[in-house]
Amino acid sequence: MRLTKQRAAMIVAGIAVVVVGVSAALGWWQVALTIVAAVQVAGVVLLVDIRGRMARSNEVRKVAVSVDRTHRQLGNLGTRMVAAAEKGRVETADGLASIGHALDERRVAEASLQKELSDVAAGVDAHRARVDAQLGDWHGELAAVRSGLAETGQRVSAALDGAERDRRALDKRQAAELARHIRQTEALIQLYERVQPRAAMPSSGGWALDPTGVLTLLEVVRQRRPELVVELGSGTSTLWLGYVLQQLGSGRVVAMDHEERFAELTRAHVAAHGLGDVVEVRVAGLTDPGLPEHETFWYDHAAMADLRDIDLLVVDGPPKATGPMARYPAVPKLADQLRDNAVVALDDATRPDEREVWHRWCKEVDGLDEWAVPPGDALKVLVLNRSAAGESA
Repeated sequence: MRLTKQRAAMIVAGIAVVVVGVSAALGWWQVALTIVAAVQVAGVVLLVDIRGRMARSNEVRKVAVSVDRTHRQLGNLGTRMVAAAEKGRVETADGLASIGHALDERRVAEASLQKELSDVAAGVDAHRARVDAQLGDWHGELAAVRSGLAETGQRVSAALDGAERDRRALDKRQAAELARHIRQTEALIQLYERVQPRAAMPSSGGWALDPTGVLTLLEVVRQRRPELVVELGSGTSTLWLGYVLQQLGSGRVVAMDHEERFAELTRAHVAAHGLGDVVEVRVAGLTDPGLPEHETFWYDHAAMADLRDIDLLVVDGPPKATGPMARYPAVPKLADQLRDNAVVALDDATRPDEREVWHRWCKEVDGLDEWAVPPGDALKVLVLNRSAAGESA
């Protein structure tokens, strides 16, 4: 087959159409438009050539008609290709815009995800910090609990040790109290062996001298055979002393009390026991003793000013409640009325005030010293030996 210019042009146009389609599909719009333009130019050139030839022959005219038709077809094809290219460009642009929008959405989503991840990481860090802080607090609390338990253990141990010491001290006190009760009981038995009261005796102890003290006084009376016993504070001991003096057949007891009701009670007991011939009970109200640096009231000395040559002075009053060192004035106020070798017996001598009292007596009164007679549990016995003190001076 002969390759004519028309056929060559149609082949080139077909190739151009294919190339333009491929370029449009690939988005190469400039390439496609360039090829279309080139094809149009080639078509115009071919048309001019064909028209020249058509003037010479009918065949040429036919060819020219064919070329015109081809030209129109090419124009239509170019128009369609341009429209298709424009449509493709628009679609591609829309697609690219859609892709850009999708990319923007993706970037926004990634940024949001990144923020969420950052927030989560920050939340995790904050939670970790809170957990660490809580663990630190727990460790501190645990350490405090352990320290508290250790301190509690020490306190419990100390309490147990203290309780053990208290138990031992209580055992000692109970043992001492039991021994004291035994001594008091034995002393009471001996009292009733020596004296057979004619009536019921008031109870011993309490404010009255306890049985061991009374037994000591009776022993002093039997040994010394006093003519005058002065008792500061009347009570049960007054009756026992009256019985012993009555048995010895000499001597008398003058008991002092600061309240009339107590004195009357003692007088009633004296009468019941038939001791009125050897026992006298006087009332001596409390007043200022007139001693330097001593403010506690003491018995009114006028009630006992007539008592001379006292052989035995029993100091069992005033009560402690009247004030500090309540019994101290006894020796300073009655020193000049005590016979040489007189005995002074102080009850409740285990109390701090009474210990200070007899220490001051021994320091302030020459010749007043402790006597070797076995004292009662709470009785301190002193003897006044002025002649020995004068010789030593």
